[in-house]
Amino acid sequence: NALMEEHRECSRVLTKFEVEQSEIAQLDLPPTEFVGYSATRTEANVLHHDADKVVLDTTPFYAEAGGQVGDTGSIEGANFEFEVTETRKSEEVAIHFGSFKTEGRPRRGEPATAQVNVERRRGITRNHTATHLLQWALREVLGKHVKQSGSHVGPQRLRFDFTHFEALTPGQLREVELLVNRRIMEDEPVSFCELPYTEALEGGAIAIFEEKYADQVRMVEVGDYSKELCGGTHVERTGEIIVFHILSEGSIKAGVRRIEAQTGKTAIDYLSTIAGNYHELLHLLKATDTGEAKDRIEKLLEKEKELDKSKESQIRKKAAKTADILTSNLKQEGGLKYLYSFQEGAGRKELSTMADRFRAMEEPVVVCLVSDKKGAVSVVVGASEAAVSRFGFDSGSFAKEAGKLLGGSGGGRADFAQAGGTDASDVEGVERAFLDALKRCAAGK
Repeated sequence: NALMEEHRECSRVLTKFEVEQSEIAQLDLPPTEFVGYSATRTEANVLHHDADKVVLDTTPFYAEAGGQVGDTGSIEGANFEFEVTETRKSEEVAIHFGSFKTEGRPRRGEPATAQVNVERRRGITRNHTATHLLQWALREVLGKHVKQSGSHVGPQRLRFDFTHFEALTPGQLREVELLVNRRIMEDEPVSFCELPYTEALEGGAIAIFEEKYADQVRMVEVGDYSKELCGGTHVERTGEIIVFHILSEGSIKAGVRRIEAQTGKTAIDYLSTIAGNYHELLHLLKATDTGEAKDRIEKLLEKEKELDKSKESQIRKKAAKTADILTSNLKQEGGLKYLYSFQEGAGRKELSTMADRFRAMEEPVVVCLVSDKKGAVSVVVGASEAAVSRFGFDSGSFAKEAGKLLGGSGGGRADFAQAGGTDASDVEGVERAFLDALKRCAAGK
């Protein structure tokens, strides 16, 4: 429900933006001159504004596109200050969304200073160039069939979707990460040029198949190994990325995988936390290195398995002993023996083991065992083969009924079924329903 509401909110925001796009288009404003490739601060003139947006003739703010998020920052004039929280495009017009921090408002044509949040932009550029290095590394490790199928580049992390038919092994992930970090350490130049689209493709540049490109395109080249058509902002040298670390890899749909990663200070902080946890783990395990820690963890896991086996054996023995005692409490209804028993604090496994003892009997026997453990009510129903074949008792049908009475659910086979819920107010109702079901079966109804 929470995710659905989040989706609805996103849809509402998109619809609102589409309306605003239409409003901006009706103003017939000239295309915004973007100077953000070389500047993060510029002088500009205000062309339009309302309560939550400002349009300038020139801007250093990158408008969300190609998977890269829009810039944030500020726009200031003689008597106003506007905080930019998002930048988007309507056709060729950049729209700065945000709020005025002062009562003053700009006049059309009034000069203003536009300033991008530089620290945030650096994080974005590091992550964007890293996606180019990542695509190159994936193609080196996995093969040239790898193609970008989507991305999201923000200041804190990057997400890269690519075509591939199976999960990457830990070894492949390490190799990809190592290749990217080697290129970062080599501090190679990142260059940009504009050229005809066909010429760029003939020169080996990678383009996104679904993307629509103009006749003249911008190509980003890293060293002599990566060429991509891209309109985003990038670092000038790979060394500015500092470090690259993969956070996760997984499938998002058939034939498409997703890698999430971090760079720069964000990655360093994350790795520092991981290192701290690692040393704390060594201390807890009283180990000196990874090998020793691994051995001790394996021994602990083996010991835990043995304890689980021992515990399960004890549960079985206790359940069998309880079942033997309860056998003397069996009652009879028209040739059908039965037992209803409330076992305070018993777990479902214990109830199931007890029910199995009665199910194995040759005579027609049906048992309903109930427990209330930490606010959760469990019901286990068992019927011997004779009870099912001769009297038609259906444990599964009764378990469904019991589950509803307990505010939960239930079901199973004719000879064995389970139910559960968190409403213990009508446990007695379960007993009444069980006895009614027995009487119907005994009477052949």
